[in-house]
Amino acid sequence: MTFYRGGWCPFCSMQLRAYQGIMPDIQAIGAQLIAVSPQSPDNTLSQQEKESLTYQVLSDTEGLAAAQYNILYDVPSYIQEVMQNRFGLNLAEYNASDRWVLPVPATFMIDERAVIRSSYVNPDYMKRLEPQGIPKHTIVQTPDTVREGLFFLKEGKLRLYKLNKEGKQFTVAILKKGNMFGELESFSLGTSRVFIETMEDSFLCTMSERQFEWLMTRHPKLALKFLKSLSDRLNEQDEILEQLAFNDLRGRILHLLSMLSAKFGVDEGEYVRIDLPLSHQEIAKMLGVTREAVSVIMRKLVQEKVIKTGRISVRLAAERYPNVQSKNGTDWA
Repeated sequence: MTFYRGGWCPFCSMQLRAYQGIMPDIQAIGAQLIAVSPQSPDNTLSQQEKESLTYQVLSDTEGLAAAQYNILYDVPSYIQEVMQNRFGLNLAEYNASDRWVLPVPATFMIDERAVIRSSYVNPDYMKRLEPQGIPKHTIVQTPDTVREGLFFLKEGKLRLYKLNKEGKQFTVAILKKGNMFGELESFSLGTSRVFIETMEDSFLCTMSERQFEWLMTRHPKLALKFLKSLSDRLNEQDEILEQLAFNDLRGRILHLLSMLSAKFGVDEGEYVRIDLPLSHQEIAKMLGVTREAVSVIMRKLVQEKVIKTGRISVRLAAERYPNVQSKNGTDWA
């Protein structure tokens, strides 16, 4: 259940649209979403239709429900003046009430026995519990700025990498839609010592340790998927380290392209297109080597018809590397 201020608040509208985007995930675990605001029933219905919201949106004009959760407050007189004089909003009239009341934006996770399992209440109306949109090439995390919690990638791609003493980057994993990363007190996904960067515009959903433990105990199938994801991640990292230790640069490049085609490959007949922006510089960053060294090997592979390249694209010969199905793509979406 989420309490919001009203359709007049742009941050509330953004939050409700974000929740609509993850409704399939909410329904997949047998849950439902209810949004509550003090606005009038007519304004509530108008907003639900305008935003194409498929979940329940309810009106709490007198703030009785919000008061039960201890999040209702009376709008101070000076704020009332600002809302009326600057924004032309008479809140009492908008809410079809004789009171100027609002809830503190809050979201509660409530189980089937009506027990609150987790809550997010923040007096800062600009901060909400919602999927996080992150632009391309944004550093999500560094080894010094690790945030506790689990992060589920709803859209986009993330690159996890480390830096050596010379400052060269070495990729340890690439995450796609449905993958996750994060650190909790009870266990680790092995992402606390890495940099995490978006490879394209991405959306993340977050979950606290308390929320995660509740879901795992209530939904054993999700626990099995989590273990599968963790196992796949460890296997992939072992393969990368093995290639680094025992293979030459040509072998490492071919292994990288094969791995990427398995996760992000699009079958185009004789070749498999890797659905990632892959310049020679990007490949060099993934392997922790120089662009010049990568370019030499890539030219030879083109001559041997093992690959085809564009400005930022790579296609791998399907006959030599036929497996384009994901080997490490446990989806939580």
